Amino acid sequence: MGEHIDNIEGFTHVILRNLTTEELNAMNGNKEELPPYPKRQRPIR
Repeated sequence: MGEHIDNIEGFTHVILRNLTTEELNAMNGNKEELPPYPKRQRPIR
């Protein structure tokens, strides 16, 4: 359990890096303020 909690930040970072621009825009509402994200290479399953 402790290791899971320690890895949540990195896991969340991976998820955010794999969001599409449209998904990020839907979350934040300001695409212009977002940093450039790489395009999704493969879905996380």
